[in-house]
Amino acid sequence: MNAIKKWILAVQIENRWKKIGNNRRKMGALLENGEPYSSPALVRLDGETALLGYQARQMERRYRELMGESLASA
Repeated sequence: MNAIKKWILAVQIENRWKKIGNNRRKMGALLENGEPYSSPALVRLDGETALLGYQARQMERRYRELMGESLASA
C-alpha cells in the first residue's frame, strides 16, 4: 500500500512541476509580446505558479517522509 501511495504522490509532484514549466513558458511568451507586468494574465499565471510550487514542495516533503518510513520498516 505504501508503494502505491509513493507512486501516486510522485506522479502528482511531476505533474505540478510540468505545469510550473508550462506556466513559465506562457509568462515568458506574454512578456516577449509586450504584456505589462501587472496584466491580469501574468498576475494569474504568477499566482498559480506560486501555489503549484508550494504544493509541490509540500508533496516532496511528504514523499521523503514516506521513503523514511519504508527504509525504517525494511
